[in-house]
Formats: sequence, structure tokens, C-alpha cells
Amino acid sequence: MSRNNPRTRFSTSVSKVLYEKLDRIAEVTGTQKTALVDEALELLVQKYRGRVLASGGEGVSIFMAKTIAFCSHKGGVGKTTSAAAFADLLGRRDYKVLLIDADPQGNLSKRFGYHPKEYRGAIQLSAAVLNILSDDPKPLRDFVLATQNKNVDIIPNDDRYTATTKTLLEAVMLGINAYKVLIQELDGLYDYIIFDCRPAVDNEIAQIMRAVQYLMIPVNA
Repeated sequence: MSRNNPRTRFSTSVSKVLYEKLDRIAEVTGTQKTALVDEALELLVQKYRGRVLASGGEGVSIFMAKTIAFCSHKGGVGKTTSAAAFADLLGRRDYKVLLIDADPQGNLSKRFGYHPKEYRGAIQLSAAVLNILSDDPKPLRDFVLATQNKNVDIIPNDDRYTATTKTLLEAVMLGINAYKVLIQELDGLYDYIIFDCRPAVDNEIAQIMRAVQYLMIPVNA
């Protein structure tokens, strides 16, 4: 196995009955058995994630998504390009990635198949934020869309988001950081959650900065 291969080998014994079932599933679905094992392990992770996190023991951090925001007060320095490249490379290495386009220009959305002038669906960041602040919120996974890139999902954005900014800041006055709520609810579904911010540093962007673990500040394209 090559040094750069993101997969790892492990040895285990499987009962004959289970192996025969796995073999049959692979034959019927046309799926490789290694991919089926990955899927089974992912289900186990989701099932026991809560218990592992509640234990507070060493190593629990690997069950939590790493959260990153690409920020700068300047435009044209490579925020969107960097966010897109990170997401694509991580997805190719079998990490599950959620992109959040926090720029109403929607350039990141465009790169991943949701052109802000053509896609005007109800699933986008302004709807997700307003949902968080509603009296009867829906699950936030309902506001996530798939992309053509392996393991990469997105919450797209467009010019409708501008009208949401005032609502966001009003929520801050009540002690609610909508971006932090979004991360907390979707944390268990992804290995990385990446924000692409608009070119500014103001109160709204500050809420994103407070919600994430890491800031990436490109200075040159």
C-alpha cells in the first residue's frame, strides 16, 4: 500500500454466515466488499458516537468535525479557491466534507453546481439560518445538498442571504449564534465543515469566526 494512500489495513475474522451475506450483497449491488465494510463501520460510528463523546475520554476529538473558516477583508485573495480545493482534496481522501457558502455572491456554490443566478431553490443558507431561529425548526440536514464531488456536500448561497443578516444580528443580541447552532447539529455527519466568507470583517463574519476552530486567511491569490 502506497505511503499516500488514505486507507489502512486491518485484520479481523468474520463469521462464515456474515461473510457469505456480504459476498452476496456485493454481487447483487455491484459494490466492492471493502466499500460495504466502510459503510458498515460508518453506521457503527454514527450509532456509538454519542456515547463516545459523553465518555469524555482520550481520543474523542476524532469523532468531532474540524471546523474551518476562510476569511479576509479583501476580495480576490483566494478564499473561495482555497475552500474549494480543501474540500475536493479531503473528499478524495474519504473524509466527509460540508461546505457552507457564507458569501451571497455565491461563487463557491457556482463551483459545486449551484449557480446563484440559476439555482433558486428553497435549500440555501438564508433558509437554514431562518429555520434555526424559527419556533419550529426542521432538521438542518434538510438544508444540505449533494455535489458532484466525492464526499462533498454544500449549503449554497445567493443574494437572498443579504436580507438575513439583520435577523442574524438580532439573534446575537439574544445570545444565539446561528452558525454555532448549525455546526453543533451537523457536527456528527461530517469530518470537516468549511465556511467560505464574504470579503469583510464585521459583526456577521465575527459570528462565524467565533463558531469555528480554525481561521484560514489567504493573503495572495
